[in-house]
Amino acid sequence: MVIVMQHKSNNVLLFDRLPTRNELRAAIAKVIRRIQAEHGETDEMTAQSVGVSVGTIANARNEKTDLNAVTIASIGKRYGPDALDPYTKLFGARAIPLEADEITNAVPMLASVLHKLTSAISPSGKLNHQEIAAILPDVRAAMRGLTAISTRADEIGISA
Repeated sequence: MVIVMQHKSNNVLLFDRLPTRNELRAAIAKVIRRIQAEHGETDEMTAQSVGVSVGTIANARNEKTDLNAVTIASIGKRYGPDALDPYTKLFGARAIPLEADEITNAVPMLASVLHKLTSAISPSGKLNHQEIAAILPDVRAAMRGLTAISTRADEIGISA
């Protein structure tokens, strides 16, 4: 909720209220516990991935300390921005990857490319130059989406 307040002669938009320290700590603890559960990590593994001490991770997980902005950013970079959703939710927001549009569009675009390919293949099984030129933009868009998915998996440590 946004409240418009009169401050001298200027209008200033302010949040209804800011999260408390305990709410911030609880959200970061939830972030860490969720990451560790999803990735099967210990405090040591998470600390190494983020570049902080084991004690920092353990204390944050137990809501005993705050994390600085660099550490929070490191968590978002290493595990994906959506890993920070419990934290960003306190501000009425969600964190989504910048390549989310390309990821979202990858499957429909790939299906479209496959349809066009199967429709364009001649009885001899070959595509002519015009057919390739006609579907090339869609092929490239589908490849960008698939690359975005692969890059995201690499960034958050998913391997096959």
